[in-house]
Amino acid sequence: MTRHSVLLVPGAYHKPSHMDPLVTELSGIDVHTVTLTSSGDDPAALKDMHADAEVIAQAAAAIDGPVVVVAHSYGGVPATQALSDAKNVERIIYLAAMQLDAGDSCLSPAGGVLMPWAKRHRRDGIGDYLEATTPTTTFYNDVDAATAQRAAAQVCYQSYASFEQRLTAVTWRTISSTYIIC
Repeated sequence: MTRHSVLLVPGAYHKPSHMDPLVTELSGIDVHTVTLTSSGDDPAALKDMHADAEVIAQAAAAIDGPVVVVAHSYGGVPATQALSDAKNVERIIYLAAMQLDAGDSCLSPAGGVLMPWAKRHRRDGIGDYLEATTPTTTFYNDVDAATAQRAAAQVCYQSYASFEQRLTAVTWRTISSTYIIC
């Protein structure tokens, strides 16, 4: 019997290193992570949701054998966009993730309004980007202070384009999915 590999997709403002505690817990399982192009330390290098979807599709295709994709938060959006044609992805797990429909964007559920803790920086020439102004209380309010501080220190910028782009594909309609509420 072939074991499934796991592909972890982080949420907005986050890096694969944020998933290291989960990767450690999954020792003995073939675990892969992706670096989303819409999140990073350099606002000028940030790309969009469609670029994230391409990275996810390529990462899944590069895994030999069956794959379970675990998408967290914003990661659910590009995962939904990316995997409609994936031959080896057998399940998507939406972990407190955005499981949206065609025509929706990250901003759709909130009526096009950003959360109050997201600061939009307008920058001509490099595109607008977002900063999480209170990451410790916004993202990590239910973990011990040391863990929260370590994680908050790694939080990065997020491209605004990734939040406003609308889905054109809906993978959860064609691939089995599970939603986990945290």
